[in-house]
Amino acid sequence: MSKKAFLKKPWVRAIGTLLILAGLAELSDLIFDTNISASLGALAKDILARDIPVRSLFIFLVIATIVSYLISYLLKIYNTGPFWLKYTTDMFFSIRWKWDYQKDKASGKYDIISLSAFCPKHDCSLIEWVCPICSRDYEKIGEFDNIKDRVKALIIRNSTNNIYPEDLNEEWEKKVGSIKK
Repeated sequence: MSKKAFLKKPWVRAIGTLLILAGLAELSDLIFDTNISASLGALAKDILARDIPVRSLFIFLVIATIVSYLISYLLKIYNTGPFWLKYTTDMFFSIRWKWDYQKDKASGKYDIISLSAFCPKHDCSLIEWVCPICSRDYEKIGEFDNIKDRVKALIIRNSTNNIYPEDLNEEWEKKVGSIKK
């Protein structure tokens, strides 16, 4: 398991949040000469000093874990990024094009990557502008690098103006319709 995948687990986030809050309380005590951590410690000691059955404490911890998991899950569902990130295929110059996006960490902008040409009939990757199944030659379109730049420009134009293929258009209309209501 990668470090990134480990850090995305809800229980790691919940424990991490508690540790960060405890660290911030300690830092606040040092900087502002407050007694927040002592107050939190006294609160914890007060809770533990009561005769709370272990079963009740366990149920509380399970419920707290489930709630933190649900919150993390809901944030993941509703924070999927811009809608146009779903726009990863379209037809240009009678060819199906597919691509992905990669976010530049420094600027926060997305770049179009892995732009590839596919036969629109067989949905297979073109090899030197030729479909390996039907042998149709798409070479008359032009030089590949020049075409890729033109396709990228069309992708940016479409995503900027919310012009999507039909299947994404329906999803876009639902999203815009739900926003307008």
